[in-house]
Amino acid sequence: MISTFLLAVVLDFPPGIHRLSAPICLGTNDSHPVLRGAADGSTVISGGCELPPFEVGEKGVWHVRVPDGIVPEQLWVGGRRAQRAVSPNGIGNYYHIRQNAFEEDDGTGRIDDLSGRAFHVEEKEVFPLLAGLSERELHEVFVHAYFAWDTEWLRIRRAVPDRDLIVLTAKTKRDFFRWKKWQLRFKIENCRAALDAPGEWWFDSKAREILYLPRPGETTDTVRAEVPTLERWVSIEGTPEKPVTDIVFSNLTFACAGHRMPEMLFVGQSTFNVGGTIEARNARRIHFRNCRFRATSRNAIWFCDGTRESSVVGCTFADLGAGGVRIGQPYLSKPRPRETLAGLVTVEDNVFAQGGRLFPEGTAVDIDNAVDCRVVHNEILDFFYTGIHCDQSGATSEPRTYIAFNRIHDLGRGVMCDMGGIYLTGPERGSVVEGNVVSGVWSYSYTGAGGTGLYSDEKCTGAVFASNLVYRTKTSPVNQHYGWDNVFVNNILALTTPERPLLVRTRQEQG
Repeated sequence: MISTFLLAVVLDFPPGIHRLSAPICLGTNDSHPVLRGAADGSTVISGGCELPPFEVGEKGVWHVRVPDGIVPEQLWVGGRRAQRAVSPNGIGNYYHIRQNAFEEDDGTGRIDDLSGRAFHVEEKEVFPLLAGLSERELHEVFVHAYFAWDTEWLRIRRAVPDRDLIVLTAKTKRDFFRWKKWQLRFKIENCRAALDAPGEWWFDSKAREILYLPRPGETTDTVRAEVPTLERWVSIEGTPEKPVTDIVFSNLTFACAGHRMPEMLFVGQSTFNVGGTIEARNARRIHFRNCRFRATSRNAIWFCDGTRESSVVGCTFADLGAGGVRIGQPYLSKPRPRETLAGLVTVEDNVFAQGGRLFPEGTAVDIDNAVDCRVVHNEILDFFYTGIHCDQSGATSEPRTYIAFNRIHDLGRGVMCDMGGIYLTGPERGSVVEGNVVSGVWSYSYTGAGGTGLYSDEKCTGAVFASNLVYRTKTSPVNQHYGWDNVFVNNILALTTPERPLLVRTRQEQG
């Protein structure tokens, strides 16, 4: 009897920084490698470029020239994410859009109400920031507009101070005035006049220089700047007929990856419209073991549609621009055979910290139209939105997701709304949420609502929530919003905001 053994090719990467000039691309002819780094994590796969040393300029502002061909939109200095010049500064501080005030000015003086291309501003302090900027310079400035559970990035066409009006280059995707009770807020980013706080930077595209205000303790001799030159570290692409199979990443540190902003970006809940820094599509048995992921601008890993039997185990995620691990595909509304969906993915024994640093709606683990996934024994902390999010929009009615024994804490930080420690939407039959500890969920106070521990939303149906501990939440530890056949048993709920009930049902079903 003759037996055939399929042997893996082991690729050992030595310690040190290995800078990529292009993403690592693996296709159907590249199955079965093991990519392995040093056991101590000192093997770094980088999508960034280190710049020359800073020089000190006028008024203590540092500057460094950027090589031709690079347009920096994110920056790390001394290994720490720097904030592109923003106003107002600080978490929780915003400008505000006047209610019922979207307008469009077509240049002839004619005004069309509610067009979505312009808005009035409550605070006149915005306009000195934009004064004197040319059309090109205005186009480089972003309006980062915050909705309850997602945000939009928009560019400015012109500002009209005497009418408190900002005109945008594109129409907003989100209908900001569908719910008039919400006070809409925004920040101005990438404006030279907003460069006024330590750790902020601005790129002078004409001079091709980065200007930077140093943090306390930083010197030009001890810190260097790094800009991302790639948006993706790894691309794994198979076909439904011939998937890529059996790839293992072990003991590698992935660091520094960017995101180029388009004309406008509607990010979407849990960053639906933001890709991954590592993406696997139509693949089988893709495994990450004891890896580190840091300094991202997108989601770190995305197991896309058709990727199955894969895992992320014993890894660390930190300083994430968006989320940690995405599984599946959003916006699938028609039923599909289970074997064609992403599924059988395990996320276990990982730490997810400091997420949503560019896109605040980022989620540590996001599962969209995927089946038979397990999210167990992870620690999740310091995200501005939800910890674990599952959205089954109709591709399957029985996803059978297992979310158990995770420690989820210190979410929201007063930035995003309508969020939860664990958040399920759509058909969830066979899904179990058990043994999790959720605490410190604190949402933005548009009406004081939306910071929930266990959140069953948008027709969540058939899930079991058992033996969870939920405490110290902004609103009710448990929120059921128009769903049915969900079971809550043996949960401990405590220490919510005074006068908030422990369990809320926000819509009564017909019949």
